[in-house]
Amino acid sequence: MAGENFNSASLVCIFLLLAGIALSPALAEADTEEDDLHSDLTLAKQSRRLIVKHGNEVWPEFGDNPAPALLRSGENDYLLGHPEPPAEFNQVKGEQNLHVKEGHFLPRPAATAYPVNGTWSVVMPAREELIGWVRDEMGSSNSQLSKANYLRALIHESFHAYLIDRLGGPEKVPTFGFSGHFRTLQERLSDEEPWEARTGEIGEFLVRGLKADDLSRVRNLTGRALNLSENGSKIPNSTVRSFEHRVQWLEGTARYAGTRIIIEAYREDSGPEEKIELQPPSRVRSNLLNQLTSPLTGPTPVRDRLAAMGAAKAMILDRLYPGWKNGFLSEIRSLDELLGAGTSVPDPLTDFPVTEVRLNERKLIVALANNSSRQTHGLKHVAEIEPLDGMVFTYPEETITGFWMKDTKISLQIGFFDTNGKLLDNVTMDPCNSNDCPSYDPDQQFQYVLELPVDSEIQLDDISRYPGQLVPLTSH
Repeated sequence: MAGENFNSASLVCIFLLLAGIALSPALAEADTEEDDLHSDLTLAKQSRRLIVKHGNEVWPEFGDNPAPALLRSGENDYLLGHPEPPAEFNQVKGEQNLHVKEGHFLPRPAATAYPVNGTWSVVMPAREELIGWVRDEMGSSNSQLSKANYLRALIHESFHAYLIDRLGGPEKVPTFGFSGHFRTLQERLSDEEPWEARTGEIGEFLVRGLKADDLSRVRNLTGRALNLSENGSKIPNSTVRSFEHRVQWLEGTARYAGTRIIIEAYREDSGPEEKIELQPPSRVRSNLLNQLTSPLTGPTPVRDRLAAMGAAKAMILDRLYPGWKNGFLSEIRSLDELLGAGTSVPDPLTDFPVTEVRLNERKLIVALANNSSRQTHGLKHVAEIEPLDGMVFTYPEETITGFWMKDTKISLQIGFFDTNGKLLDNVTMDPCNSNDCPSYDPDQQFQYVLELPVDSEIQLDDISRYPGQLVPLTSH
């Protein structure tokens, strides 16, 4: 979790539970071998390597420049991968990107993101020190933290550092209207049976949505979860809802990023110096799903539940709304609002994901025809395209094929674009209900096709023909 202050012991325990790595035998297995500083530094290096390798697959630009890591161990702090270490840090002999200082940069142990000499960094106690500190603070003698979960904790906080850096500081993290005290509110909600029952029921729909194979089924179940969130019989007040939106937005996306990277990295060696027993993807997913519906437990169960819900919603968005991450930091919307856009399509298009395209810098929300079945269906039987703006057809490479209007109900303007987003040709076509409908076959290859209603505010006849006019914003 991104640190808000250092005036309580909540930073470490809140982070650990929200990252889905609660210090308990139910969620983590202790490593049997003895840990040392070398092991913890190796894990920090591994987290950075995995972010570089898989980060951009998980989130645009996340893998470009992993956050430095500040490791608190014994009486020293160790700074890894910092571009300009503070003057009090000295380089460790034989380690080009590792520096050390006596004493501690922060007054208390914390698992957080924090600016070190102007660069947002991951701050983490050494693994055994973290376990011991939480045991003392929480009074739990059986708390454990595996190396694999410590690795995921480092990735989780790296994502926080990435988000805060891109936003321009912690004060830019969206509140969604929440101005209360986090700890007080979560303690109250953890004792409220209606809140637990409501979020557990929402979690059931999300679990079923994550498991569904058919996209229309995913959309239906997700819509029911959203409806229960906003219109059920146990809706909390606006303060609680804004708190839910904020925690899911911030902690849910970090949980998502850490989970996705660990899943991507499962089949590769963790490195020559340290072999880490990563959990298989099925186990990682089942841990997440269990947190959506299991009884609330632990010192921060409310935040833990909400972080799991946010991660689940992000995974569903990957299927319903490819491209949802583009503009995530510039057009702040809650995950529920994004899911609302992903579930709102005309009935004939329930098996289509939605995505965004930029046309002359204007954002359009369109159905995505990205396989042969969807491309064959197109806008057939669609009488009213709202709330969408149109449909985009994407092909893996430039191609040429014909388009016709059999069984369509609205007149369309169709634009053909090359790989670079340049408009090559466009035509207006009317509905056709016969078996002898005309086909339009452009005389040059294209990679994208955009269909808009003829009465759209955007008229393709007015689009200039040069590269960059059309930019499909898909995540994958």
